[in-house]
Amino acid sequence: IDDPKDKKPADWEDNEKIPDPVAKKPADWDEDAPLMIPDEEAVKPKDWYEDEPLLIPDPKAQKPADWDDEEDGDWAAPMISNPRCADAAGCGPWERPLKRNPDFKGKWAAPLIDNPRYKGEWAPRRIRNPGYFEDHDLYKLGKIDAVGFELWTMQSGITFDNIYLGSSSDAAAQIADNVWKPKHDVELAVSEALRPKSPPAPKPGFADVLRMFKDRIDEVLYSISTFYGALQSEGFVSALHQERAGALGLLMSLPDSAEDAWSPFWLLPESPHDVFSLVTPADIRRIRDGARENFIKLIDKVFDRLLVLKAAKDLTKLQTSSKQLLNCIRILTRLVPFAYEACPDGGTVEDILLWTPRPRPGSGADYILGKQLVSAAIDLLFTSGFTVPPATVGEDAVVRYAIWENGIGQASSLGSSKDHVSNRVEVLRLVLVLASKTMYVSPAMAAAAPNRALHAIAYNSNKRMVLSLLCSLLNTSLKDRTQGWAIPYRNTTTMDPSDVLSLQAMQTLFVLLEYQAPASGGNEAATGPLAADAEADSSTPSM
Repeated sequence: IDDPKDKKPADWEDNEKIPDPVAKKPADWDEDAPLMIPDEEAVKPKDWYEDEPLLIPDPKAQKPADWDDEEDGDWAAPMISNPRCADAAGCGPWERPLKRNPDFKGKWAAPLIDNPRYKGEWAPRRIRNPGYFEDHDLYKLGKIDAVGFELWTMQSGITFDNIYLGSSSDAAAQIADNVWKPKHDVELAVSEALRPKSPPAPKPGFADVLRMFKDRIDEVLYSISTFYGALQSEGFVSALHQERAGALGLLMSLPDSAEDAWSPFWLLPESPHDVFSLVTPADIRRIRDGARENFIKLIDKVFDRLLVLKAAKDLTKLQTSSKQLLNCIRILTRLVPFAYEACPDGGTVEDILLWTPRPRPGSGADYILGKQLVSAAIDLLFTSGFTVPPATVGEDAVVRYAIWENGIGQASSLGSSKDHVSNRVEVLRLVLVLASKTMYVSPAMAAAAPNRALHAIAYNSNKRMVLSLLCSLLNTSLKDRTQGWAIPYRNTTTMDPSDVLSLQAMQTLFVLLEYQAPASGGNEAATGPLAADAEADSSTPSM
């Protein structure tokens, strides 16, 4: 071992390099010269408007009829991007761009030279360990006076008895038969006697058998008709040839009744991969920029189909219904980001698609898609039989605001199936996409105008929904985190759906808790389309 009494000599030099003691700072070395300086050769562009602000009040906005200045405060029009700045080089005060200072040298330091007194790295001398010894009788045990158990458990009330210490398996078996087994048999009998007896299931009658047979025939006929109809559609044929279903036809103006063009999007895909390979980003941008009416109509039709499927009380009885609902969620997850993305002309489709009142397909009644889409996505996280276990006997609710996991606000888990967990993952992806607008705008715009989809969730006044959502995300994020917040090591490329849900729940939770309405333009959610939503509160965050 190292000798604890050995000390490094005071004159021992273990620095291999030292500053040159005779070096002097050059007379022309300016330590205060900045790294970056204004470019004096830069010239302000001719189309730079210094007197124009980046944001201006929306001239088309009107004060809502039910706005009360005394209760709601002074009304102000929401801020929008200044149209004069859209095609200009910039707006606001112009400053010269910075460039690297050719005279920058930084802090001066003497160059390093070899240390003439360097002796190498010092280490104490090694001596024999006086405490070292060998025990040749480790197998000889002394008298055992007690037995201890070190356990890690989350369940209380565990007891131990009938502990045998010895080296004879025959003696242990004899004690088990004479002492443990009689008591164990009695405990099983008592437990079985106290277990509540469930009434025997009634035997199906002739009418029940006919009904089951008819349901099965209906299911088979529906599958055959769906498959035959798909074979007749151009979308299925183009998919078979690895052409994106409907991508070529969408460049012409299509009516709402052209179901052969719309239905393949929710009928054909069998997995998320199929949805994302159905239409590539290039195809989506081509439709959005060249046939915007069809791009908006496609999202409207998919969302309308989603609402029909979501409201069905027998959603989970037919596998085809759940599959179509998942495809609608996946299609919307695929398309919505391209509404936030800037088009070649510099504008976006977001306002006219999501936040402008438009006739709903099929009914003609005006609705605001963004508000309805956010509300539907949250409801889908708590849809009976789809993302939470089916309602109990006596309940007639399609949406059940119930906390997913035990923890805060919930004593026990809902007992969700693997399908429930996988469906939550799909819906949370849609929620994150709806809240992703901030990724597509500049920091200045993000700080000036609220994220309206995120605002509708984070500032929602429906306490029951907020409690269920917040506690579900929090408990799911914290579930089974035995190794803290570190990313667990995985030796496979696939993840269990529960782990994916935990990560997405954490992402959604952070996005919601981090969001704050901008100080300027913060009334946009209250004065714009969201003002009509009774559950939206632009001033008090709910999360």
